[in-house]
Amino acid sequence: MAAAGLGLALTAMAVPRIVSGALIWPHEPALHLIQRGADLPVEALVQARRDYEAAIAWHAGASERATLAIVRLRLALALDPATPGGRAVLESAREAAREALVGTPGDPYLWAQLAEAERMLDGPGPRFIAALMRSVATGPYEGTLTAFRGALGLEAWEALNAAQRERIAGQVRAAAALQPDRLRSAVTDPLRLRLVAEILEGRPDLYSRFRGERP
Repeated sequence: MAAAGLGLALTAMAVPRIVSGALIWPHEPALHLIQRGADLPVEALVQARRDYEAAIAWHAGASERATLAIVRLRLALALDPATPGGRAVLESAREAAREALVGTPGDPYLWAQLAEAERMLDGPGPRFIAALMRSVATGPYEGTLTAFRGALGLEAWEALNAAQRERIAGQVRAAAALQPDRLRSAVTDPLRLRLVAEILEGRPDLYSRFRGERP
């Protein structure tokens, strides 16, 4: 009897995870597309948000919260953050990122997402800068983040202190080496292009990579 009771208890404990997994499993292909930078229809993002919110009601793991933050952020961008509806979704994306970071404070991707949400909501203020710097500190050479963080930092250059500017300069140098195409497509403003040239001064090899020049 004791064994049977234990089995029932374990089964009951597993049910929330099973239900949560069943809700989010259909969206795995869409998430892979989001991670690659692809745009998804608003309808697909809305359904993914609903299912992830329902999944969290069953099992609120850090992974589920992190993915919900991603989905909400992409939905906000698709709706236009300048609209009331888009801003509301963006605020919920920020909330989801903060909640996920409680469980995974060393995730540089989550910090980068939070930084993006903070910038779009309140501009390059202290909370944006803090999140961006935490992303750099927790994963300074994450190949898929260097160009993104470098571009974010260049946009907020005037708001950074000397130490923070040096960290962003390090991201720009790393991106020029690891992701020159992404950095080139992310930085198009003449003022920011001049900053890149200044940062890469003395490294003609990296500047040539950034400009797309063949050796």
